Amino acid sequence: MEHMNDYNEKMVGKRIKETAKSRGYTAEELAEITGNGIYTINRIYQGVSIRPEYICQLSHVLGVSTDYLLLGKKDRMEVKPSREEILQFLGGLDDTKLIKLAGAAKILYDIA
Repeated sequence: MEHMNDYNEKMVGKRIKETAKSRGYTAEELAEITGNGIYTINRIYQGVSIRPEYICQLSHVLGVSTDYLLLGKKDRMEVKPSREEILQFLGGLDDTKLIKLAGAAKILYDIA
Protein backbone atom coordinates (compact mmCIF):
# COMPACT_ATOMS: atom_id res chain seq x y z
CA MET A 1 0.00 0.00 0.00
CA GLU A 2 1.32 3.45 -0.90
CA HIS A 3 1.47 6.23 1.66
CA MET A 4 2.00 9.97 1.40
CA ASN A 5 5.71 9.33 2.12
CA ASP A 6 5.76 7.54 -1.26
CA TYR A 7 4.85 10.77 -3.07
CA ASN A 8 7.27 11.38 -5.92
CA GLU A 9 6.86 14.34 -8.27
CA LYS A 10 8.57 12.55 -11.18
CA MET A 11 6.11 9.64 -10.85
CA VAL A 12 3.19 12.10 -10.69
CA GLY A 13 4.34 13.66 -13.95
CA LYS A 14 4.78 10.23 -15.52
CA ARG A 15 1.26 9.14 -14.43
CA ILE A 16 -0.24 12.33 -15.83
CA LYS A 17 1.57 11.92 -19.15
CA GLU A 18 0.64 8.23 -19.47
CA THR A 19 -2.99 8.86 -18.50
CA ALA A 20 -3.29 11.72 -20.98
CA LYS A 21 -1.85 9.53 -23.73
CA SER A 22 -4.18 6.63 -22.88
CA ARG A 23 -7.14 9.02 -23.00
CA GLY A 24 -6.09 10.31 -26.42
CA TYR A 25 -4.82 13.75 -25.38
CA THR A 26 -1.66 15.36 -26.68
CA ALA A 27 0.23 17.86 -24.55
CA GLU A 28 -1.00 20.61 -26.87
CA GLU A 29 -4.63 19.57 -26.38
CA LEU A 30 -4.22 19.48 -22.59
CA ALA A 31 -2.68 22.93 -22.70
CA GLU A 32 -5.66 24.24 -24.68
CA ILE A 33 -8.30 22.49 -22.56
CA THR A 34 -6.80 23.56 -19.24
CA GLY A 35 -5.78 27.04 -20.33
CA ASN A 36 -2.17 26.36 -19.35
CA GLY A 37 0.71 26.80 -21.75
CA ILE A 38 2.49 23.91 -23.44
CA TYR A 39 5.57 24.83 -21.39
CA THR A 40 3.57 24.27 -18.18
CA ILE A 41 2.18 20.94 -19.38
CA ASN A 42 5.70 19.75 -20.29
CA ARG A 43 6.97 20.80 -16.84
CA ILE A 44 4.10 18.87 -15.26
CA TYR A 45 5.02 15.81 -17.36
CA GLN A 46 8.60 16.15 -16.10
CA GLY A 47 7.41 16.36 -12.50
CA VAL A 48 8.86 19.84 -12.13
CA SER A 49 5.65 21.84 -11.71
CA ILE A 50 3.17 19.86 -9.60
CA ARG A 51 0.80 22.43 -8.12
CA PRO A 52 -2.50 21.54 -6.42
CA GLU A 53 -4.51 23.56 -8.95
CA TYR A 54 -2.92 21.64 -11.83
CA ILE A 55 -3.61 18.28 -10.17
CA CYS A 56 -7.28 19.16 -9.59
CA GLN A 57 -7.68 20.47 -13.12
CA LEU A 58 -6.00 17.48 -14.74
CA SER A 59 -7.83 14.90 -12.62
CA HIS A 60 -11.10 16.41 -13.82
CA VAL A 61 -10.05 16.54 -17.50
CA LEU A 62 -8.52 13.06 -17.47
CA GLY A 63 -11.32 11.48 -15.43
CA VAL A 64 -9.15 10.09 -12.64
CA SER A 65 -8.93 10.87 -8.95
CA THR A 66 -6.31 13.14 -7.47
CA ASP A 67 -5.27 10.12 -5.35
CA TYR A 68 -4.41 8.28 -8.54
CA LEU A 69 -2.39 11.16 -10.01
CA LEU A 70 -0.53 11.86 -6.76
CA LEU A 71 -0.05 8.36 -5.35
CA GLY A 72 -1.01 5.90 -8.07
CA LYS A 73 -3.96 4.51 -6.11
CA LYS A 74 -5.72 2.59 -8.85
CA ASP A 75 -8.66 1.64 -6.68
CA ARG A 76 -9.66 5.31 -6.85
CA MET A 77 -9.43 5.61 -10.65
CA GLU A 78 -12.57 6.60 -12.46
CA VAL A 79 -13.34 5.05 -15.80
CA LYS A 80 -13.61 7.54 -18.63
CA PRO A 81 -13.98 6.43 -22.24
CA SER A 82 -11.22 7.40 -24.65
CA ARG A 83 -11.85 9.83 -27.49
CA GLU A 84 -11.81 6.92 -29.92
CA GLU A 85 -14.51 5.11 -27.93
CA ILE A 86 -16.66 8.24 -27.85
CA LEU A 87 -16.24 8.83 -31.58
CA GLN A 88 -17.02 5.19 -32.31
CA PHE A 89 -20.21 5.44 -30.23
CA LEU A 90 -21.26 8.69 -31.92
CA GLY A 91 -20.54 7.20 -35.33
CA GLY A 92 -23.15 4.53 -34.65
CA LEU A 93 -25.94 7.04 -34.02
CA ASP A 94 -28.39 8.03 -36.74
CA ASP A 95 -28.94 11.72 -37.63
CA THR A 96 -32.06 12.06 -35.46
CA LYS A 97 -30.25 10.82 -32.35
CA LEU A 98 -27.24 13.03 -33.10
CA ILE A 99 -29.47 16.10 -33.37
CA LYS A 100 -31.18 15.24 -30.06
CA LEU A 101 -27.80 14.64 -28.40
CA ALA A 102 -26.45 17.95 -29.69
CA GLY A 103 -29.54 19.76 -28.33
CA ALA A 104 -29.14 18.11 -24.92
CA ALA A 105 -25.42 18.94 -24.86
CA LYS A 106 -26.16 22.59 -25.64
CA ILE A 107 -28.68 22.79 -22.80
CA LEU A 108 -26.19 21.27 -20.36
CA TYR A 109 -23.43 23.57 -21.60
CA ASP A 110 -25.65 26.63 -21.18
CA ILE A 111 -26.48 25.77 -17.56
CA ALA A 112 -22.90 24.96 -16.58
